[in-house]
Amino acid sequence: MLNHTQQRFIDFILQREEARVNKLRGEPRPWCADPIIAERKFCNVNREDDAVTMFIQKVIRQRLSDGDYGIDWCVINIFLARLFNHQPVLREMLCPVDILIRPTEEALEAMYERIEAYAAAGNTYLRGAYYVVVHGEEGKGKTTLRYYTDVAKKMLKLNWDACADLHEVAELMLTVSGIGPFYCNQVVTDLRYLIQFEHAYDWSTFVWAGPGTQRGLNRFFGRDVKKAVAPKKATAEILQVRKDIQDLLPPRICSIFHDPNNLSNCFCEFDKYERALDQELDGKRITIHKYTGKSN
Repeated sequence: MLNHTQQRFIDFILQREEARVNKLRGEPRPWCADPIIAERKFCNVNREDDAVTMFIQKVIRQRLSDGDYGIDWCVINIFLARLFNHQPVLREMLCPVDILIRPTEEALEAMYERIEAYAAAGNTYLRGAYYVVVHGEEGKGKTTLRYYTDVAKKMLKLNWDACADLHEVAELMLTVSGIGPFYCNQVVTDLRYLIQFEHAYDWSTFVWAGPGTQRGLNRFFGRDVKKAVAPKKATAEILQVRKDIQDLLPPRICSIFHDPNNLSNCFCEFDKYERALDQELDGKRITIHKYTGKSN
């Protein structure tokens, strides 16, 4: 039997998905009964429904799946796509002739020059969806663009084709200075939708929980919100919750959680929702951004 917090988690999933469906149908606002979800920005229950993910699927992932590309092509292009994570910048990033970035230092340097010129014209080249910063001795004096272009060059030297599953890709990514577990997990989540990984044995089980997901899990299980959750424990809890809630959600939504990163993201967004609820109850200003109609 669910406690009140756990029931709110289930309700959050249902209300967020209801809002997406009603918006897609052209229904007038509010798109759901919960005023916080109706008025504030939360990621979709299914990451595949997010606008940038749909764009990446169309212009990058589909082409990688259609062609005879090695794992190095896949990892480099998805890494760059999630680094910029903004449609106008991704259009500048993509080579007009080859469509995808060739996994060579020359191709990456050409990309760097295109984006540098784009930024010099007054355009923002990092959307900020993921927390990427310059750090360490290697980052001194470098712009974010220069730093992560160099990170991508370091990735070229690794033997990606030796990776047989998603976990091996993730572990290899983490050997590169400048890539952390959260960003790595986002890249690997995209990779699972390529034909090259459709039969990976850990397709439905690989997930690494970021800080927001850990806080959401702590709320769900009644622990101190700030308590760090060991990676293996967080993964095990996500997979166990997925099993336990199957009878509480419609089959269509349960199928979304076949990709465990979707459930992980829901815990992250639920943490945001609970913070907003606490702020509302305390009479404080809700700090979650309001929905403006410019994105999902």
